[in-house]
Amino acid sequence: MAEVDGKATFRYVSSLRAERNCLECHGQPAGEKDVTGFKKEGMQLGDLAGAVSISLPMEAIEREEEQDFIATVVFFCALMVALTAVLGWGLRRWVTHPVMSENKELRREAESQSNFLTIVTHELKTPLSAILAFSDLLKKPQRDAGQTIEIANEIEGNANELLSMINNVLDTAKFEEGSMALHEDDVDVCDVVAVVRAAAAAVVVPGTPIVRADREMLRRISMNLVGNALQHTESGDSVVLRMSYARGSLVIEVEDTGCGIEAERLPGIFDRFSSGRDAARSGEGGTGLGLFIVRNYAEAVGGSVHVESEIGRGSAFSVLLPLQPVEGEGGL
Repeated sequence: MAEVDGKATFRYVSSLRAERNCLECHGQPAGEKDVTGFKKEGMQLGDLAGAVSISLPMEAIEREEEQDFIATVVFFCALMVALTAVLGWGLRRWVTHPVMSENKELRREAESQSNFLTIVTHELKTPLSAILAFSDLLKKPQRDAGQTIEIANEIEGNANELLSMINNVLDTAKFEEGSMALHEDDVDVCDVVAVVRAAAAAVVVPGTPIVRADREMLRRISMNLVGNALQHTESGDSVVLRMSYARGSLVIEVEDTGCGIEAERLPGIFDRFSSGRDAARSGEGGTGLGLFIVRNYAEAVGGSVHVESEIGRGSAFSVLLPLQPVEGEGGL
């Protein structure tokens, strides 16, 4: 540090030594002219050739350091802002949003479960109450054979309805656990449609072959489709079950002339609890699992489900199941 012209100055002085590339012009022999025409000084390698001196006003150095400091502070502030923004976005994207979405899903699931339990409790009471009431009638004397048969039929019908609800709940649990297993057998679809003829008209299109399938799966699909149709029909309406075979698939169709389904409900009609929630508001009944089970059974064998409906004109459900006909068996 020195003072030059009254100003604080930083001075740097360093000696200059003769290096090998310097000797061509400044080396020996002394007095000999170099390539530029100047006389050589006769220096040897390492001789002191001079000095270099650099003087920098401290004012300029301090101003430069101040600017560097400000630039460094601005850079790190911008870097911290950028990092904070990236971290905030990342936390929202990968932590906060998934957690909030999961919480919303859990709340929806809890609400659905609560609604489902309410609906199931209410629906199970109906056939149970009927069974108890008709059982009580059986205990009373002075009854003819016709009345006894009628009461027994009512008890059987309500017991079957109760069993169907319980089976739907159990099947739903199996599908969600991934433990549903299908057992293939040679199935005559005429035997399957026979179980619904008491509740709906049933038709097997000529040429429908015996297929290799799970008999219980076909029965449950048929029963749930017919049961859903009956919930949306009144006295005087019709429900028809039709089975046919086309292009390598067994086609199960159920058509009704009931009240129909709103267009906004159709995309989610096969979801779990869908019809159950609507039933709770409309008083139609049902646990909201029937169509959910139909779709899962169909998808389990690589099939598909479809629905068309119009308010006031009824609904048409169809299920396509890619099932192989039994070899050597002709059509019906």
